Amino acid sequence: MISRKYIISVVLLFFVALIWNGLFHMVIIVEQNKMITFLLRPDLSENIFLSLLITLLIVTLFVVSYSKWRKNGTLFESLVHGLFFAILAGVLVNANQYLMYPIPGVLAGLWFIGGLIEFALYSATVWLVQQNREFA
Repeated sequence: MISRKYIISVVLLFFVALIWNGLFHMVIIVEQNKMITFLLRPDLSENIFLSLLITLLIVTLFVVSYSKWRKNGTLFESLVHGLFFAILAGVLVNANQYLMYPIPGVLAGLWFIGGLIEFALYSATVWLVQQNREFA
């Protein structure tokens, strides 16, 4: 059976992901992202449902992997898991896109740093949910 903490973690991470990615891509690195506007799909807004579904899938995978990774339940352990997940995602996504498309290395690097921060936020959020007895 899926625990209440698991569901709360997934829902919270979904909103953390939306907020962080919106802030990061549309405010913090908006100028750098303009370097690749010629690569964007013209129908990008039509794929919003797919984008949200992918985000939900990623946060669900993060929570599942956290539950398998977790041994002692410390914040440090959670942050190490987030670092592992960020490096994995960075290699699979950022490095691969840099190799396949004419993306500036600086932009791929910023995306990687953004991913490190994003998954650290995920780690802290899941850790806080797991520590909270009210969510049991």
